[in-house]
Amino acid sequence: MYYFITQDLDDVTTMNFLGHSEESGKRLWINGVRFSEPFPKDTFYVKPCMGSGKEMPDFFDSSVPVMSKRLLTAFTNLGVDNIDVYQISVKEENTDEEWSNYFAINFIGLVDAIDREQSEMEDEYTFHSTVIDKNKAQDLLCFRLFCGPTVLVIHEKVAKKLMNMNLKGVLIVKTENYDEDDF
Repeated sequence: MYYFITQDLDDVTTMNFLGHSEESGKRLWINGVRFSEPFPKDTFYVKPCMGSGKEMPDFFDSSVPVMSKRLLTAFTNLGVDNIDVYQISVKEENTDEEWSNYFAINFIGLVDAIDREQSEMEDEYTFHSTVIDKNKAQDLLCFRLFCGPTVLVIHEKVAKKLMNMNLKGVLIVKTENYDEDDF
């Protein structure tokens, strides 16, 4: 069984990620391939959600996937090894409060793992229920889908451990229960 992991955008207690820096905007973070050159240490900015949400989430699933050290450590301890990790700083845009325990993550691998006969899809990129073909997933614990690469798939082994960690701002949903119209 597989799950999607993403940022919980309904959690208004957390900071919002403000997007690419000049350097990060030069790279495609959802292509599933290694960068030809290492990504240099960079600074990204956040702001409070709706003016008051100031907690730092464990995952910013945005134009640049960013994970807390806690979430990254869980991924690697569970055997996820198809990721490239880059040290970054995160700053609050108005106060310059800084966090150094975050990493930009490049997930390696795009897999055409959708069982199209079992899945409910409006078109090639709009999912209403997605069934992952475990044979196509080839024992990968984490990967992006070839169709819809913005969605990160994790194996049940990883999902169950992460769900027990009380992560902040992280949404983990069975792929079969994930309807893009609801999120």
